[in-house]
Amino acid sequence: ELFWRKFCMDNLKDLNVPEGRIRFRPCGGDTAQRVNTDLSRTFLSIGQHSVAIQALVFSRSEVEFFDSEGCFYHWAWEERPDFIVFGFLLTHVAMIISEALNIPVVGFILQPHREIEPVSAGNALEELLGPMRGVLGGPQFIALLQ
Repeated sequence: ELFWRKFCMDNLKDLNVPEGRIRFRPCGGDTAQRVNTDLSRTFLSIGQHSVAIQALVFSRSEVEFFDSEGCFYHWAWEERPDFIVFGFLLTHVAMIISEALNIPVVGFILQPHREIEPVSAGNALEELLGPMRGVLGGPQFIALLQ
């Protein structure tokens, strides 16, 4: 996520943290590049109205970060930080590294919860599909897709 390096480093000045305590390390990914493709934008746009697409996107979200696990492990092994601080979609990677290197984890979660947005029943077809949406939108189905 090199795109965010300048933002992170510029905003450290306001934290009054001793120099060297917080370091920016590249993770080998570029989420913005992947999310800003035409196909991704189309899925995100259509997904607002489709429970099945929302379930698919949620199930794939964590998988997208597995490619960076080796990079995260390298920096944790090299730096030996006091904590591994992780975000919403990296819980699984942080836990693997924490267990392998005996470094405690601390979550930094900005999203209060993860669930599929409800679709309001506006016509007969949507009311007919309601029970199926309930199954596709349930946590068990999302866990099955993961």
